[in-house]
Amino acid sequence: MLLIAGMFFSFASQGQSQRLMLFEEFTGENCPPCAVFNPGLNQLLDANDQKIVSIKYQTNIPFGTPKLYDYNPADVDDASIYYSNSSAPYGHMDGNTWSGPVFGFNQAILDARYAVPSPFAISVSQDFSDAHDTVFIHVVITATQAISGMPQLRAKIGVTEKDITGFTSYNGENHFQNVMRKLLPEPTGTPLPADWAVGDSVVIEAQWEIYGGDPTPDWTQLEVAAFVQNEANKDVMQTGFSPAFITTSTPNPALGEKEISVWPNPVADMLSIQADFEHPTDVSISMVDAHGASPLCPIHLHDVTMLNEQIPLSSLFPKGVYILKVQTDENVITVRKVIVQ
Repeated sequence: MLLIAGMFFSFASQGQSQRLMLFEEFTGENCPPCAVFNPGLNQLLDANDQKIVSIKYQTNIPFGTPKLYDYNPADVDDASIYYSNSSAPYGHMDGNTWSGPVFGFNQAILDARYAVPSPFAISVSQDFSDAHDTVFIHVVITATQAISGMPQLRAKIGVTEKDITGFTSYNGENHFQNVMRKLLPEPTGTPLPADWAVGDSVVIEAQWEIYGGDPTPDWTQLEVAAFVQNEANKDVMQTGFSPAFITTSTPNPALGEKEISVWPNPVADMLSIQADFEHPTDVSISMVDAHGASPLCPIHLHDVTMLNEQIPLSSLFPKGVYILKVQTDENVITVRKVIVQ
């Protein structure tokens, strides 16, 4: 007990990394309460997308084999067994740091956890085969403070699909967000060292051959969440995230909007962004790192019909993967992954 208390004090007083939180939800297409409470949960998570990411396990609660569950029932069942879950909609924030019916989760709970620093930093990136039928995942976990005597740490990876539309389920839902498609390399994850010095790193490479189903995963919508979990108490100590290559916040982008072009990528000096709009619109351009931090001040432009913006990145540090977000006043959001060299 003294060892645990001492380690907790060390984490609280010396933690050096901003936490990115993980929310895991057990939901289901045949679950009427899920249709009632999921919109509010999604609104809260979307409003805090720089603080928290989510994995949604589509279960067969209360009955049947709905299509999203049927795509990968083994991983969903393993997650349910791990958390001893038998109800929906039910959520876990950072493991068992908070758990309960999702309507009990709120901004105050989220903010309190976000204020607790993490002893790890995690970077995540993904790439695809030329045929876009295999995803390759690269995860780097780095200790930002010394840790000792924690033999039950494991690294886990969840591949999720950002947005799934095109059908209406039994309970009336027709928009499914952050749906778990695959846990890698398996639901139990990868064992990690019990002892870490500051700066120690572990690199994990994983891949998944995307297989067909109903619906088949859209590779452009696939995201990756990697996290460190302490099996002793199921505490998620840190999360890393790599968003989808191309996403929009609405199924049907604003009429007349053309493809947003971003080049060069990778970029060493100046990033160019170009797009045309049918009518004048306000545009916001921002850039975040893997932990949701904004290294550059957002750019706000008004009454734009022809976007032609250049952003200097030569002084951006550290180099690596960043997420460029372009948002219009009609709430159409385009996301691009940008590699800064």
